[in-house]
Amino acid sequence: MNFYSLFTLSVYFIVSIAHQQILAQSLGYNDKSNHGNVGELKPVQEEGMRQRIIELETEVAKLQQENKMIIDLLHELKLSNNARKLKAQEVEFDSSKRASNNQGPKGMENNVRSDYVSNHYNTIQDPLPRGATSILRRKRRDAVVGGIAFTAYLTATNSNMVPGQAIKFDQVILNDGQGYNQYTGAFTAPVTGTYLFTFYFDTRKLTFVRLVLNGVNEVDAVANPHTNADSRQSQSMGGNAAVLHVLKGQAVLVETYEINSSEVASSNTFRLCSFSGVLLY
Repeated sequence: MNFYSLFTLSVYFIVSIAHQQILAQSLGYNDKSNHGNVGELKPVQEEGMRQRIIELETEVAKLQQENKMIIDLLHELKLSNNARKLKAQEVEFDSSKRASNNQGPKGMENNVRSDYVSNHYNTIQDPLPRGATSILRRKRRDAVVGGIAFTAYLTATNSNMVPGQAIKFDQVILNDGQGYNQYTGAFTAPVTGTYLFTFYFDTRKLTFVRLVLNGVNEVDAVANPHTNADSRQSQSMGGNAAVLHVLKGQAVLVETYEINSSEVASSNTFRLCSFSGVLLY
């Protein structure tokens, strides 16, 4: 039996005893007045008995209402306490996760981090029901593990590109999480996290390309024009990679810049222009 059930039964028990004692006095159970004849009914007027019973019922109703208010207040306090404990758990979990990022040998960082955070979090005393705890842990796992990745390539050469023009890698190979849009060339982060992005391109003219996050340049690449009539003997490709922290809803894309009439060369046969990304953690 929990505290709240015990408290409720105690209140009702006290009210019941008080009710019986007052009723007994009203009905005439009075040891002293009856000279030891316990249980002998003292004569009272019927109207007085009714009035007294009504008063007692009113008093009992008030006590029951007060008891209900106390129970409701205790329930609210319990919910508030659970919420504070949950918040404290989340803060402790985040602190443990950050601390674990700086622990472990070089070649074992990922395994140590995962095991440390998982074991530490599982040892926390959780006041929530099992179902609510499972939901919280699943959200944490989804946020860390991710399952978000994409790769797309360009199926045809784009010529006469102007500065700030996005390269629309139109053929999608992989799009887990549905973050990449082949019609705009932009990847929009489904969740906040740290991502790895790579891009490569071929060209027959001097071309500058950059990776931008929400319109801000992050890394650049350049490729020079072919120096030989036989393009197979004078391939000139550029590319770069970056690990970026991206907030949910922010966009990442690849665009030309610096000069007019830029070119990125690719086809379905020679897939030389590509754009990839993956959520790391």
